[in-house]
Amino acid sequence: MSLNITQTEINTLWDKGYRPFEIYTSNPEPVMYHGKMEETNAVGGWDIKHIFATRDEIENYPNFDCIIMIDSVAYCTEIFHGNEDNTNCLTKNQTKAMEVLVKSGMENTGAKCIEDMMDDPMPVVQASDLVKSGWSQKQAEGTFGSLVASGHILHDEGGNAANDLYVLDGEEEKFENLRQFVAPKETSETLIDELEKWRLAQGFKAMCAMELIYEYELTPKQSTWIENFMKRWDNLDKI
Repeated sequence: MSLNITQTEINTLWDKGYRPFEIYTSNPEPVMYHGKMEETNAVGGWDIKHIFATRDEIENYPNFDCIIMIDSVAYCTEIFHGNEDNTNCLTKNQTKAMEVLVKSGMENTGAKCIEDMMDDPMPVVQASDLVKSGWSQKQAEGTFGSLVASGHILHDEGGNAANDLYVLDGEEEKFENLRQFVAPKETSETLIDELEKWRLAQGFKAMCAMELIYEYELTPKQSTWIENFMKRWDNLDKI
């Protein structure tokens, strides 16, 4: 047995809901994959782990991708207790997801800042918000589910299907728990730096976004990135 615990200890954990999981994890850091630089957690099925954990906590495992199957305790190499004692402890992937979801929640309510959200204390969010920001459907559902399990997103069943909503937890005084996920305000300097990093990753010559459109035959994904970048640039004077 790989776990350095007794059968009695295993039985105790089993009674608390622990089960042996075989899971896929995503890449733990940026990697070159099929000739392209991919960000952390962008490549699913990167590694296989055998973890003894609860069903609620397994999705909080660092770089979690998906569950392959219920395994045997004999194959487990690690016990993962997750965030049972600290729901504010998030992985990098979950933190990035919360930044995206808070931004989406603000857009959905027309809020320009956290203070504006206090007038609508139940900003609705969905896993599809993460898909729009680059997560795959599977990754989005897994990450979103882990944030529901950790209490960062609340499931408001509302008594009927029409009101079965997922909302950001804004119960703390002045929404301080959400304020930490608000990204710094964009500036021309931060956007220029972002464009430069993206350009280098794509192997493009030094030029502005508009010139890139005419200079290269862009893929649909590259075109979408450029278009979104130009919209953000145009919105700088509106912030």
